[in-house]
Amino acid sequence: MRQAAAEKRLETHLVAVARKFPDSYRGSFKAAEALRDAAKIEEISADNPIAIDFSSREGQPSHMAVLKIYHFGDAVALSRRVPILEH
Repeated sequence: MRQAAAEKRLETHLVAVARKFPDSYRGSFKAAEALRDAAKIEEISADNPIAIDFSSREGQPSHMAVLKIYHFGDAVALSRRVPILEH
């Protein structure tokens, strides 16, 4: 994790955020992606409660994409997520 942060010249507090991710997350995502997610999490707050990341992964077919929704506080209900994605 520290090596990935050093390579991207990221702040050390992002490493601390990423280390709090559960084992299930860490088993599924590489350190560089965990640091990107940590940076997105740092962006959200009560005043800015939702962030969306729409991207593709290395080696993924060009017609596929990854969508991540980051939110502050309680889980975002599906009835709220769908309108967000429509805009």
